[in-house]
Amino acid sequence: IKKKKIETVESLNSLMSNSSSVFIVPIESVSAPSLAKYRRALHQSGIKACTAKNTLVTHALKQSQFTHLLNQVKGSSNIYLFLDHDHDIVEGSKAIKNALCSEKLHVKAMQHADCIYDDAGFNAISKMPNRTEALQQLYLCTQGPIRYLLNTINSPLKVFIERLKQIHG
Repeated sequence: IKKKKIETVESLNSLMSNSSSVFIVPIESVSAPSLAKYRRALHQSGIKACTAKNTLVTHALKQSQFTHLLNQVKGSSNIYLFLDHDHDIVEGSKAIKNALCSEKLHVKAMQHADCIYDDAGFNAISKMPNRTEALQQLYLCTQGPIRYLLNTINSPLKVFIERLKQIHG
């Protein structure tokens, strides 16, 4: 049994060392089929999920950059979600939020970098525009003023060309 526990802590350490964010989701009232469905949805989004005893998770957290979550490892059952370094925090949060909504679950706590967030903070992050959406919004915001400037510059030129055509036409 001790060997299996050591392997579990090592596995958690590996997941944490390759993660930019960790999420804790309570699953006390979730049925096994619902949990399997939830895990599949997360897996399809590239988010790793695992369940483990709180004491083993605590040992792994103490050896990781996610020590701010130590006080949050409570309750009877939690699922731990790991967002790797390649995932954007907003995009990952949106994927988790979509999966959570289908099962009526919530994020108890999450840590990204040195910041810890509760469910409200997680929800705020999941509603932010992702990188692509933010760039699109920025592009659209800059197009209006540029078009106005070009129309302003071109307007006298258009009038001048029309007058020349009238004179020579």
